[in-house]
Amino acid sequence: MVATHPTRLQGAQVKVQKLKVESHTRDYEVLISSSLETLQSFYKSERKTFLVVDKALTDDMIFMKPLLGSAFKTKRVQAGEALKTLKGAEVICEWLARNNFNKGDVLVGVGGGTVQDLVGFVAQLFHRGCEWHYVPSTLLAQADSCVGSKTSINLNNWKNTLGGFYPPSLVLIATDFLRSLSDFDLASGNGEIFKFGLLKDISWSREGAKRNLVTRDNQEDWVRVIQECLSWKSQVVQADEFDRNQRRILNYGHSFGHALELSLDRNIQHGLAVVWGIDVANWVGMRRGFTSQSVFENVRMVISETFPLLPSARLDSRLFWDSLKRDKKATRAGIGEIFLADFGAPKEHFICFDSQLVEDVTHYFKLPPCIVPIT
Repeated sequence: MVATHPTRLQGAQVKVQKLKVESHTRDYEVLISSSLETLQSFYKSERKTFLVVDKALTDDMIFMKPLLGSAFKTKRVQAGEALKTLKGAEVICEWLARNNFNKGDVLVGVGGGTVQDLVGFVAQLFHRGCEWHYVPSTLLAQADSCVGSKTSINLNNWKNTLGGFYPPSLVLIATDFLRSLSDFDLASGNGEIFKFGLLKDISWSREGAKRNLVTRDNQEDWVRVIQECLSWKSQVVQADEFDRNQRRILNYGHSFGHALELSLDRNIQHGLAVVWGIDVANWVGMRRGFTSQSVFENVRMVISETFPLLPSARLDSRLFWDSLKRDKKATRAGIGEIFLADFGAPKEHFICFDSQLVEDVTHYFKLPPCIVPIT
């Protein structure tokens, strides 16, 4: 399956990018614009909408008012990994049941990736599947997670252990939301954008990688950057929706990144953990001959210059190894990891949970300058 090329729709005075994504469950559309109001002019539902909204998205965000005003019922939630639990799912399900949600209604998630994961998980289960829409509010969700069909929640400290594949029928992306993000949240989203560049750009360069990131100084490029990321990712996902072959390259940096998240007691944004997980993977790959020294050094230089550094004082090595061994892609013997043979040339290798891996990672954590406290 091949992704439909994005088209431009004219709404008011703001251009809207439209991307169609094919899925085994149902095809869905992604509409991208700088303005949420413009997107709502293309999307009008006569059905009752039940909104699950991140509490951080306050009523004083003027552009949110039409969306909130159109809802039949609204549920505010505290976003974060603590939301993605069986208890969190139970709370949403009970809320829907108490308010007589039925098959003719629409569940809408408004927020970042943890809201998306929870709402998608609930939508897949409630009444054996109901329609849901997604309005991503973070850069990471807009440029990456909103496309791909995955739903997941955590089980105790085991990240994304429960879930499936259940895409929304519509995604509305408005870069209005990005203006309110913290520098750390922007950096987290840029982590996934940075990863995409390494995976797809055979002519990757340090300067080009920095230019393709979202900054407060290039707001006129935000829609373009997000559209390019999702267009490329949709092609990968459509070729392997259920993560059995080609799509596995998107896990680049994630196993080590998830281990970093847990070892830092989740006190690091997901995208930043992925960036430093990429650095760990490149180091391990270089020591084993999977990745060249040039790739490792060039990528590491951009990461060190562009992204916040890791807080070493809070890193728990025991939790790091526990997370890696409990990763959903792991076997008892080891784990399949994605390594960068060259820019634009990812390849999977199986690595064992043995003394060599312990030595590789132990040496990595002694490297300067990546492990210094965030002040």
